[in-house]
Amino acid sequence: MGLKEYVNQNPKAGSNVVIGVLDTGIWPDSESLATKVFGLFQRNGKELLMGARFYTTIPTVDSAKDTIGHGTHTAAIAAGNYVEDASFYGIAKGIARGGVLSARIELIMFVSEDATT
Repeated sequence: MGLKEYVNQNPKAGSNVVIGVLDTGIWPDSESLATKVFGLFQRNGKELLMGARFYTTIPTVDSAKDTIGHGTHTAAIAAGNYVEDASFYGIAKGIARGGVLSARIELIMFVSEDATT
């Protein structure tokens, strides 16, 4: 798609945006959501991931860690970092970037025993 790492945006326009994601959880080691500059889940000195709660009927699930991948994927689409050479198992290799780079994420995991949300 030819996305640029930075675009001409009004920095104040999205700086206080919090995106709520209700999905299968979040993977804390995802390159799309972590940053090497400020540490895990920080962007511009603010927490990228404001919180992660989980609600489930599965007795063995004890955190909001995403083992399915869908929640992490949707969170990255909304506010993920610029990642070069991203692909899905080698398919569609290119640049990935979330829609609102200055936004933060509040994630709530809902998952049932049949792996549906």
